[in-house]
Amino acid sequence: MNRDYAKRLDDLREKLSGFGKENLHDILHFIGVGMEEIFGFKRCRIYLEDLTEGLLICAYAMGEMKSELQGTSIFILPQTSLVARAFVDRRLYWTWKNPEAKKMFNKELASKFNIKEMAAIPIIHNGKSIGVITVDSSKEGEIADKETLETIKDFIVSVSHSIDRAKRFHQHLKFSKKVDEAKIGEAASQMMRSAVKIVGKLTLASVLIPNEEKSPLPPFNKGGDNRGDYMKILATYSSKFEDKDIYEDRHRVDIIKGESLIERIVDDDPERGIIYKYDTVNPLYIPDVKTESFKRKPIAEKIGLTSLYMVPRFDPLTKKIICVVNYYTREKYKFTQFEEELLCSHAEMVEKVIRDVGREHIEIEVLSEIAELLSDPPFAPPFQGGDEGGVSVFATKVLSRANELIDADTGSIAIVRNIDGVRWLVVENEDGTLIGAKSRGWRKKAIPPLKVGGEDLERRERSLTGYVAHTKMPYLCNDVKLEASGKGFYREVSEDVGSELAIPILYGDEVIGIINLDSFKKGFFTEEHKRILTIITNLVSSHIHDLLKIQELQREVHQLKEDIGYRAPNVSSYSLGNIIGKSSKIKDTIDVLNKIVTPVFNRIVSWREKINREERIGLSSLLIMGETGSGKEMLFNNIYSRLNELYKKEIKSNNDLPLKKTNIAAYSGELTYSELFGHKKGSFTGADSDRKGILEEADGGVVFLDEIGDADPKTQVQLLRFLDNGGFYRLGENRIRYSRVFLIAATNKDLNNEIRQGRFREDLYYRLSELSIVIPPLRERREDIPDLSVHFLSEINSVYGRGNEIPLLNKKAVDFLLGYEFKGNVRELRSILLRAYFLKKGREINRDDLITAIGIESTQLTWGKVFSSEDTVSGIYESIVSDVQDFWSAIYEPFINREISRETVKLVLNKARLNGDDSLPKLAVRLKACKKDFNKLPAEKKKFISFRNFLYKTVKITA
Repeated sequence: MNRDYAKRLDDLREKLSGFGKENLHDILHFIGVGMEEIFGFKRCRIYLEDLTEGLLICAYAMGEMKSELQGTSIFILPQTSLVARAFVDRRLYWTWKNPEAKKMFNKELASKFNIKEMAAIPIIHNGKSIGVITVDSSKEGEIADKETLETIKDFIVSVSHSIDRAKRFHQHLKFSKKVDEAKIGEAASQMMRSAVKIVGKLTLASVLIPNEEKSPLPPFNKGGDNRGDYMKILATYSSKFEDKDIYEDRHRVDIIKGESLIERIVDDDPERGIIYKYDTVNPLYIPDVKTESFKRKPIAEKIGLTSLYMVPRFDPLTKKIICVVNYYTREKYKFTQFEEELLCSHAEMVEKVIRDVGREHIEIEVLSEIAELLSDPPFAPPFQGGDEGGVSVFATKVLSRANELIDADTGSIAIVRNIDGVRWLVVENEDGTLIGAKSRGWRKKAIPPLKVGGEDLERRERSLTGYVAHTKMPYLCNDVKLEASGKGFYREVSEDVGSELAIPILYGDEVIGIINLDSFKKGFFTEEHKRILTIITNLVSSHIHDLLKIQELQREVHQLKEDIGYRAPNVSSYSLGNIIGKSSKIKDTIDVLNKIVTPVFNRIVSWREKINREERIGLSSLLIMGETGSGKEMLFNNIYSRLNELYKKEIKSNNDLPLKKTNIAAYSGELTYSELFGHKKGSFTGADSDRKGILEEADGGVVFLDEIGDADPKTQVQLLRFLDNGGFYRLGENRIRYSRVFLIAATNKDLNNEIRQGRFREDLYYRLSELSIVIPPLRERREDIPDLSVHFLSEINSVYGRGNEIPLLNKKAVDFLLGYEFKGNVRELRSILLRAYFLKKGREINRDDLITAIGIESTQLTWGKVFSSEDTVSGIYESIVSDVQDFWSAIYEPFINREISRETVKLVLNKARLNGDDSLPKLAVRLKACKKDFNKLPAEKKKFISFRNFLYKTVKITA
């Protein structure tokens, strides 16, 4: 075999092995693509044995006239075609230089589809034929040599398991639909019988429904008319039993102008299917059908049918025909007004029967398929730095099954992401990495993030999925172009799409995603499709929510590991992760931590074993105390990392120990309470849905509460109760809930002083500080400064240096740092070294570089030159109002990092006031701390409250 063939076929084989039983269309598509890309064939067909029909049906076609070819069918027996012969004999056949094969070449098919030569390759699985793949040419002569055809045959055998499994699943669903259809037919037959009994003059009644199969064309070797869609005869009842079989000849009524009576009230729309011509129900009365000209007239004459009363039933929104009921008399008869009303009511009942009866099998299939997916617990593969792993894999399987069940052409699942306080629906990243799912993705171009919202969005931002996420209600759009030209709630991602169905994936009252299916036909989707897809979303929402939470945890743990994972090669004083220090005070801290970690871990493991000791001894907690910038969160990260390491080793799993972190100072009042304990929908303005707090979400794991000294009195009371037995109430709810966590709190405040001032509860302090650690300020551990400096410079260089040698501090520089006061502790040391890194003239950092770095604020580096104090204030203010930065990056972070002073913040505020922004809300908006309509947006309201707290509580400025 050609080596290039072998490598590319191996790649294709691997790709196909990744598809499941629900991916028949994907499997056939990529086999077809492989025929072209690997072997250069421009045309091919793939026929599969259909046991529900007893035929070989073309399930896939590529190249010229592919749409017309797909769905055509061939009898297996007798072997009157080359495709059937290859299937039965399980051997290769080709037409060129082969007179015997040429004789079996289907002339009708060849003529209709411009096929001059072909090769038929059997698809063999476990020694049995399951289909045939053909390669075709519109020119005479050899298409390929025998070796190439044998290579294709061997390859198809090697992937036949995937084809057979998907074929069986597809046909199983098809059979279930046929069983349901048979039940509908049986019920409809009873209704036809009742009609003949209701009106004494009636001799025959029939009900017709649109043919909705994707592949309506009959076998070629059967002959007949292959044009257009048609109406199927669902049920018939006649007062003469033998007339029923005569009437149901071929079980179809073609919709061809001048050839059928039904064509007078319905149209065959190529995009929407079979639709009613008028806006209101207008039954058709024909006094004597024998005087009319139509294709089925001989049948009517044979039975002796005369007068006809035809009642259409249709969807008033889409005008799609649901059914047409025919009422015939043997003698010429004019129905009375009462009889017409009676028959119209009867037809309405027939419609109801068709809508309601026979759902059982397809519902069972829906439940069965989703139950199979849910049989495994939520699992997300190890985090790879951005990929969504488990969510995408699971969502793809759900979407593929939904597509098969509903027979849609394509679809997607979008996941709700909160980006900078705005909700977006995301299907894939810019590089094509899936966040949610795409079904038959080759039919859709890249799907951009779509903003969640309704009529408040600008027209260019609107989309159907974004609207559904906003309203939390399903939406069935049977004409996307009409929707786009109206209110604009459709964003085109494929010009082929004619209709779309979108359903919200709700967890509680929260929209976590949207599943949408597309059809290339207008008017394809029905209320029944909406009902089935809603069942699916209800079944999978909890699983998707759990997967999202697992991945959120994985991202947080991944970031935490990155924060503590870096170790400089020239530093030897690392302990418990990457805590740096050889001073006695830091060693004492490490000793305490090493003594704490194992017993705490044992307690966490006992929760998995359902051992409940909380009512007796309460929950474990640890209080970390230290000045601003001393490394409290870094210490927490190292504690968690060690606990997580023990946890994964104990449970032998890739799953991480649950983790949640928050900063109490970022919230106030109800928002603090809600962040910790959750809330009930409607408990405060902006509480649009029920929400779990972080203490509930981290059940069985670890929670870090930074700035615990800023907790409000109500939160302090509830936190004390929670630590006593793990019980709590969500805001606005009177139901007690329980959670078990190891709570680690941190503060830079003197809590004893806060207690004396009446701002912090003494009993909560004692409860939190049962286990406590005080991190020494940097001035009390000066011997650690050299190692800390080497670590920070090495870490900074790994980000900015691009392979450059790590900068070195000369002796005078080290001595200078050893004598510096470091009011900002470790954080200030890092900031100074970062600025010195950019200011150094060579590899070495000297004392003057450090002095210069200390004298320059980090905001000045942004603008590239040295400013006076007044210039600094103007520079900060201008960078905000010109949208270069916002309040959080230009003021909040530099102040927290001790890079700008309280006086600088005050001067920036004064400058904003001079522009007329005299109130706090106006100041917040002017300084880009939040949006103008923050009161209407919960996320923006949180930003405003954080802004207010920063001014009042942290900087202590009265606005």
